Amino acid sequence: MSSPKVSTRRDEGYGWALTAALAATLIWSATPAVTLVAVSTIPPVTLGVLRTLFAALVVLPIALLLRLPWPRTPAGWLDLVLSSLLGFIAYPILVSIGITRTSTAHAGVIFAAAPIFTGLFSFMLTRAWPKSLWWLGALVAIGGQSVLVLGRAPTGAVNPASLEGDLWIMAATVVVSAGYVAGGRLAGRIGSWPGTVWSIFLAALMLIPFAATSQVAFDWHLVSAHSLAALAFLVILTVVLGYVLWYWALDQGGAAAIAPVQFLLPVFTTLIAVGILGESVDLPVVIAMAGVLAGVLICRRA
Repeated sequence: MSSPKVSTRRDEGYGWALTAALAATLIWSATPAVTLVAVSTIPPVTLGVLRTLFAALVVLPIALLLRLPWPRTPAGWLDLVLSSLLGFIAYPILVSIGITRTSTAHAGVIFAAAPIFTGLFSFMLTRAWPKSLWWLGALVAIGGQSVLVLGRAPTGAVNPASLEGDLWIMAATVVVSAGYVAGGRLAGRIGSWPGTVWSIFLAALMLIPFAATSQVAFDWHLVSAHSLAALAFLVILTVVLGYVLWYWALDQGGAAAIAPVQFLLPVFTTLIAVGILGESVDLPVVIAMAGVLAGVLICRRA
């Protein structure tokens, strides 16, 4: 039997891990709203490029100081390239474009289906197909998304959702889910933190030629203080601190106990959309959120 002191330490460790996971989830749930602020005066594609470039400047000194390991096999390098391309190049650009064409609430609910697509890509890669219960959950979640995409925000609503915008966000969700699979495989080879840092750095290297073009060389005098603050949030909190907190929480508390915290992400995002941005939440959003969360929960029980 464990001593009371050991049990107390474990409880405290789980408490800190849960706190870190909640903090990461809150940061990520605010990301769609913050992105919307950033793109008010920064072009969407430029924003997607800048958040990765600046994040690389933040993490590179850490990587060099800690001498984080690189992949040692061709398979590891392939995972690194895919993680960089999908998670830190395609995803932020797609999100930045999509958020200008849909509502924050819609974006949050669509993102909630990421575990479904992540699981699907993983099953396709390993050919270890899930039980029928998982497929049922996937159908429920996708059905919830269909209700959301086909339902439109009322005329005159703040940043009314459009079909085009929802499809951009859905594409971003699919892309980042594939990036999660590649990143997970990479983390298994060199560790979660090194995998994340080198993915950001490699993505920045690949973006440098693009950054030298007129897509990024725009007039910074036109950028508002709010957009600059939003960009700083996306770089320091969303890309860097969010991942650090999340991976530390998974390591300290265990994936089984910590991962369900992300069920709160669409709830937090919707609360931010309504409370801060003044967006309206209509019936399709409520039905879709219930469907997506129920579907993900069924999949986790399969």
